[in-house]
Order: sequence, then structure tokens, then C-alpha cells
Amino acid sequence: MAGGKGLTAEEIAEDLRVLGLKRGDIVLVHSSLRAMGLVEGGAGAVVEGVVRAVGAEGTAMFPTLTGSKELGPSSPPVFDPAETKCWTGAIPEAARMHGGALRSLHPTHSTAAIGALRGEMCYAHEVSATPCGWETPYLRAARSGGKVVFIGCDLASNTTYHGVEEAAGVPYHMQRGWTDAEIRTGGNVRTVRVRLHYYGPGRNFNVLNGELEKMGVLKRGAVGAARAILVESGPMVETALEALSRDAELFLAEEEKGKGWGDGSHPLEV
Repeated sequence: MAGGKGLTAEEIAEDLRVLGLKRGDIVLVHSSLRAMGLVEGGAGAVVEGVVRAVGAEGTAMFPTLTGSKELGPSSPPVFDPAETKCWTGAIPEAARMHGGALRSLHPTHSTAAIGALRGEMCYAHEVSATPCGWETPYLRAARSGGKVVFIGCDLASNTTYHGVEEAAGVPYHMQRGWTDAEIRTGGNVRTVRVRLHYYGPGRNFNVLNGELEKMGVLKRGAVGAARAILVESGPMVETALEALSRDAELFLAEEEKGKGWGDGSHPLEV
């Protein structure tokens, strides 16, 4: 921080380049503004720093989630991409308000994307089979050589792993059946039938960190005062899918194991 001033967007971009982010990259960013220390320009400067790091030919994505355990068939989501605030923090909230952002239309697990492939990443998210699966920004990024960056947080915040759980069909992660959600865009209202997350057992999404680090696909560094992690999304997803196929309880917190979550015998109370 030059002259004792706050971290600038260009300094954030440089820290991300040192971490391993390159021009042209597709990146999904999980973040904590508070962990970074004083930032000149606040959350908006962080968004700008990520955009600068990947350049005009890259794509920066931020999870603008709105789902909650209260939602279900009797209390369906109502989502307006221009008005519905996310609960994932100041940086994703600044990203969804960015003039160049496109927000996907999934009523619980939208992303705000800025850059060259924003349309491809967000396309038809609202009609995907599950919120974070193969036809969503999360696993599309993995298939497209993308990266996931964690600034001031770790893989406990890794929404992409929910996509892995959905792809693997673990029995503890999704509500049974479908819910009719309402999406409002401008003066238009449409109903889409979606699957919703079941907010059940606690997770340990850091369980594969050591293996990913040994593979060379997980790297550690810093952005400002915050510890940071960069992971190559494709290898992370492949490794997790293979491991989850061998152990359905892989991602469960230790206190949740052996309770029937992995084999589907634990009842889902919705």
C-alpha cells in the first residue's frame, strides 16, 4: 500500500497475477472484503482489479446467491436480477451492479459475469437441471479451463463443489421434487420449474486441498492483507468427482458421517 493509502485496483490486479491469474482467464471469485484490509474504492475496486487481471478477453464471475433454507414448494423463490440483492458479500454485490455485468437468471444461485464470455457462461442458467451443475456457470467454467480464486476465504466457500455434489447425485444435497419459481425481468414475469438445495448436513470442502496442492493445481498467495488461493477448476472438479464416487460421505463434516446422509437413509425434512 503505497504511502499508507488503501489497496488500489491495479495493486489487486498485480497480486492476482502473481497468484496465477492470466489475461484471457475465466475466473470465479469468492471473497471477503474485510480480510483484504483498507481498499481504495471499496468493493468496486476489487471487482475492477479482477477485471483488469483477466483483461478484456477474459471473464470474471462472482456468485450472487439468493437461496435460503426457507425456500421450497410452499415458499418459492421470487427473483429479479436487477433488484434482488445477494447474500454473498459486498464484492459480489458490487459486481452485480457493475455496468458491464450480466447476471444469470437462476432464482437461487445466479452469478454476475463481466467480460468476453459472460453470455456463454450465464446462458439459460434458470432452466438448468440443478442450480450448480453441468449447464451452469460453475461447471461450464470448469469445462472451459477456468479457475476459482478465494480471497480472504478458503474452499469452504466453494460453490463449484455443490456442482460436483449435483453431478454425482449425492442424496443429501437437493430437495425432493421441483419448485415453481418466479423470475421478474423488467415488466415480464415468467415461471420456471427448478430444483432447490436442501440445507442439511455440514460440509468439509477443504478435504481435498492437500491432494490438489500436490497435483500443482492449487496455489496459495495473498491479495492485499488477505490470504488467497487459486485453483484450476477442471482438475479440481475431476478429482472431486472421482473421490466422491468412491466415498459418498467425502464432503461431509466429521460429525455428520455415519448418520445416513451418504446412502440416503437420513430423512430430508423440508
